[in-house]
Amino acid sequence: MADNEVRKIMEMNRLEDEEKELFGFDLSEFTTTQEIRRAENPWLTQQTIQLLITHYLNERIGSGMYILGDSANKTLRLSADARAAILADLRNLQGVRSAVRRTWENYLSGKKATISITFDAESASKNRDSLFITALHPFARQAAKYFTAENTSYLKIKHRSDTLPVGVYPFSIYAWRYTGSNPYSRLVTICENAAISRELPDILESSPTELTGQVEHDPSWDALELLHAQEWKAAKEKYLSDAANTAMFRLESLENTHRNRVRALEQQISDTFDDQIKRMKMGELETVQADFDKRAASIQADQTRSDIHTTLLANGIIVVEEM
Repeated sequence: MADNEVRKIMEMNRLEDEEKELFGFDLSEFTTTQEIRRAENPWLTQQTIQLLITHYLNERIGSGMYILGDSANKTLRLSADARAAILADLRNLQGVRSAVRRTWENYLSGKKATISITFDAESASKNRDSLFITALHPFARQAAKYFTAENTSYLKIKHRSDTLPVGVYPFSIYAWRYTGSNPYSRLVTICENAAISRELPDILESSPTELTGQVEHDPSWDALELLHAQEWKAAKEKYLSDAANTAMFRLESLENTHRNRVRALEQQISDTFDDQIKRMKMGELETVQADFDKRAASIQADQTRSDIHTTLLANGIIVVEEM
């Protein structure tokens, strides 16, 4: 039992690394509570990856039924024109060539319209000829890349609740990219209703979501932009303050270490009467000083680069109905 729990934790950490590479930003803020409960990341489940790819195909080549089958093992059916369009996206996707990529490319460049695929690990182990579509499969990666374009997405969500106030609420989702000594990214949800804003990450995971290309502009989104700016300003001030304190601590630690190394080398130089050893130690002293200067400059550069860059990912409307 303990070994199984350890394996779950290791797998969860691996999936977190995969999600950052897949989407380009960290979704851990959205998943922490659920991961504690279920020891899995809901944003990388087979259902989520299949939904991502389905949206990608419908947006890229037009609405249609491309993934067929109700069982875990499914059939992907693409016309010659559709395969050519997806192949063009694949060739624009960066990454090392691998057997998985070659197999996918061979299907897209071939003449056969169908191929067996699965999003399920157990099914993949039983059907070795099926393409196993994981978060890092080229198919999933090119789908994710397609939706990381500069255009803002628009979402419509319906949610039933017996605790949240009934109504229609505009919201916005931003990606915050932190730069500096420990760069990372996270998603930030903005809604004028604080209760909705707190629950929105869970709602996005569990409620039916409609991705629409064009919607009528809601003036409330302009107000949310101002609300976001206020939240970003407060977060940036704290982040820069923390970065300055961290840089000061790192410099003090570096200076203490450097001082001790210099003192030890100077004592060795003073104690020796061998000119060759003295020259060697003086050379080490110069190296230590150069290393210190380089590290100190790096710490200061990290502090200078510290910032929070924001990108609007989506505007949306959530309709809360009574349970």
